[in-house]
Amino acid sequence: MSISKAAVVVATCGRPDVVGLLMEDLNKQTRLPCQVILSVVSEEDVPERNDRQIDYELIIGQKGTCIQRNAGIDGLREDVEVVLFLDDDYVPSRHAVENVCATFARYPEVVGVEGSVLADGVTRGGYSYEDSRRIVDDYDASQDSVQSSLPITTGLQGLYGCNMAFRTAAIGATRFDLALPLYGWQEDVDFSYRVGKQGQLAKAKAFTGVHRGVTGGRSPGVRLGYSQVANPFYLSRKGTMNSKAAYTLILRNMLANHVRVFRPEAWIDRKGRVKGNWIALIDALKGRLSPMNITSL
Repeated sequence: MSISKAAVVVATCGRPDVVGLLMEDLNKQTRLPCQVILSVVSEEDVPERNDRQIDYELIIGQKGTCIQRNAGIDGLREDVEVVLFLDDDYVPSRHAVENVCATFARYPEVVGVEGSVLADGVTRGGYSYEDSRRIVDDYDASQDSVQSSLPITTGLQGLYGCNMAFRTAAIGATRFDLALPLYGWQEDVDFSYRVGKQGQLAKAKAFTGVHRGVTGGRSPGVRLGYSQVANPFYLSRKGTMNSKAAYTLILRNMLANHVRVFRPEAWIDRKGRVKGNWIALIDALKGRLSPMNITSL
């Protein structure tokens, strides 16, 4: 079984220079995607075109990770077999698309995979593009064009949204949940869990890169703090996140925010997150907790 048609969907807002670098990286892939979709909110989100970038199609619509990714799915060509969702600040191995296709071809039971993240700037305040590219290039220099063994780890309940891929046949009519607005925190877990009902979810070492964790364009601390409580609670009620995992996630983030609020990281608005946590808890006590409430914060 071979996979020859792979597309890439990138939802982006407010970071044209960042996504422009990703378009250049995609043009260096050992197997070029058959379709690349940039799902944006306005013309201001579009990178300045140059001959180093891969050709891409543009979809302009409403703001929100779920809305924008759904628009990307709806824009896929009928012959696309696999779709990769990449964050705009992801720096992929030059073998990423090729290895994703090879992984799905080797494991027909797998319907969704996440890549191995060599480094994640979300936990470190972000990586420069140059440092990220160096890490990935060093990795690529030590690998074959396509890893002969294509090892995977199965049994995952959800995938990490910065670099995840799915069979389009398994996606079908499934879409990202519009009840998770704006940044859509944990939307990747919810979506992949539902698609995963059609087969297995896996982590593929061959699908590799660096998540830069660029801080510009992210949700304010208050909104994210609210989502850290509201979204896991909503997903546990919905059944796409284990209740124990949801409450553990809520407690872990709340503890981190409260412990570090007095000596916060330079790139994290801990005070805002704490405030958002407590607004969500009060809403929970009043019976009005909802992920949608961040649109009015």
